[in-house]
This record gives sequence, C-alpha cells and structure tokens, in this order.
Amino acid sequence: MFLLRSFIYLLCLAGVAHLIQLEGFELKQDALYSEETLTEHMQDVLTFLSCILFFYASRINFQLKIPAVLLAALSAMMFVREFDTYLDLYFFDGAWQSIVYSILAGVFVYLFNNKQRKYF
Repeated sequence: MFLLRSFIYLLCLAGVAHLIQLEGFELKQDALYSEETLTEHMQDVLTFLSCILFFYASRINFQLKIPAVLLAALSAMMFVREFDTYLDLYFFDGAWQSIVYSILAGVFVYLFNNKQRKYF
C-alpha cells in the first residue's frame, strides 16, 4: 500500500511540474508568472487543499489535533495571502491582513481554550 500511495504522489508531483514546465516553454522569455497564470492558480488550489486536508486530519486523529489545526491555520493564511489580488480588487486594499489576523486570533483562542487537554 505504501508503494502504491508513493507512486500516486509521484505522479501528481510530476503532473504539476509538467504543467509549470509547459507554461514556461510556451511563453519563453515572456513568462512573467503574474496573478493570472496557471502556476499562480495551481498554487492557490494547492494551498486551499492543504488547508482542508489538515483540518480534516485534525478532526479524525485526536493525537494530531493541535498540530493539524496549526498547520491548517498556516495554510489558510498562506491561501489568503496568495489570494490578496482579488481581495484588493473586490473588497479593499489590505483586506488580506484583516483576514489573516482574524485567523491568527481564532487560533490563539482555540489554543487557549484547549490548553488543559492532554494530547500526548
């Protein structure tokens, strides 16, 4: 099972690398990697998926609850930071900072409320 899972991960990684390579070879010297490129969109999707998977891991594994919540929050903050162009466009300039500070405050409140639990 480990080998099959490793092979699937390897195929996914090779697929992402191939898509980035295609974009670079297609645009050659004009490759600017702006907010509207495939690379940026894949980065947004992968950080969002990481956030969701870490949050899911925190729900199903009691021993990894705190580390998984922290990693989910970190991934969520990375996603918000990567998505800042659209937040600036549709909300206000610097909206990502308000959202990231809200996530950070929520994590601190969560950790403070769960400091009594023994996870290990």
